[in-house]
Amino acid sequence: MLATQKKLSPIETPLDGTLRHVHSSNFKKQNVIFSLKKTRKHLYLLCIFCCFFIGCEKKIKKDKQTKIESKSSVKINVNNASNLESFQFCKGRSFNPNKMNPITNPIEVTLDESINDLYMLVLKTEKTYPSVLLALEGNDITIELNVKEDKIIIDTIIGAPSYYYAEKILKDYTTLALTDSQIAANEFLLEEIKKKPNSSFVNTLTNQIIQDNHLNKEELKKIKTLVSKQDIKLQTKILGNTPLDKLINATYMNFSDFKFSNRNGEEEKISLDHNSIYLIDFWFVGCAPCIADHKRIKSELYPEFKKSGVKIIGMSIDPDHLLWSNFVKKNNHPWQNYRILKEFGNFADEMAVSGYPTYFVVDGKNKKVLCRGPLQTIISFLKKENLMI
Repeated sequence: MLATQKKLSPIETPLDGTLRHVHSSNFKKQNVIFSLKKTRKHLYLLCIFCCFFIGCEKKIKKDKQTKIESKSSVKINVNNASNLESFQFCKGRSFNPNKMNPITNPIEVTLDESINDLYMLVLKTEKTYPSVLLALEGNDITIELNVKEDKIIIDTIIGAPSYYYAEKILKDYTTLALTDSQIAANEFLLEEIKKKPNSSFVNTLTNQIIQDNHLNKEELKKIKTLVSKQDIKLQTKILGNTPLDKLINATYMNFSDFKFSNRNGEEEKISLDHNSIYLIDFWFVGCAPCIADHKRIKSELYPEFKKSGVKIIGMSIDPDHLLWSNFVKKNNHPWQNYRILKEFGNFADEMAVSGYPTYFVVDGKNKKVLCRGPLQTIISFLKKENLMI
């Protein structure tokens, strides 16, 4: 005997989620209403989708347009480019000698953003790496320059008025330092920095005032107070991100707290002759500007230093002893050379060194730092103080 299937009533799911039977006579009417509601719901969802799609399309177009508008270019015309081999144009002090580009004239650089930062241009010649820091703001900038010996000389910059604004302030600052006093010049420059603390050209001003007062603790403290209020992106570009706290305290060179390795791999303490002036050179083997300086020191400056009684001590941060010792031996450096043993303390960090090469002039008698900076700054100081013949 076959079982007969009982006809079930349609089932409705109300808003409260419970199930209940629906009378068959109302089912068709309910179904029509349900279909209309369903259609309206689909239309509503379709409208939302269309609005969303149109909005996304507009945003994509806007993003593309913004990207196109944010692209910028720098064109660099070098008037005497015959002896140039390669170049690098980078933000701040992020120079990497392994990322040099083949030289072209004019040099053309395209950026995926508006130009509003501190930039470094590095050119490689056969012997040196002349460089210049440029505070630039704009989109399409043209730079005309010359290269003379180891210096880049800017002739004209078109499309970046902030550069000339900063140049004028620095000119007034220098004049004030010569005609009045360094303290008066500092106060003038600090006031100018306060006016536009987060503009890119402020880095140029800040670096200058720090460089000119790097041995004056009280002035450095004033600068530190002002710098701490600047945008963090600007702060990281000050003297290669040198911590001002350490710079404030790096006025004496205390070798006694550290140990060094000589060329033979032996640990050694460094002691200075009380009657001598020393040139301390912080460097490393992979530093192309360091090597270029060494060639100049060996061929031109070392004989003059020796006659003047200025003694050179090379201070390498290289972790690989064999690499360093072989390099020094191969290049036949006639001056003292040591490698910092970081397991006994980071001497370079203690002296607030973050860019290479960095040079110090130190009085052997009291270990006082008389000057610090790039090689040309050191030479100018030694000649000015009659410490170099």
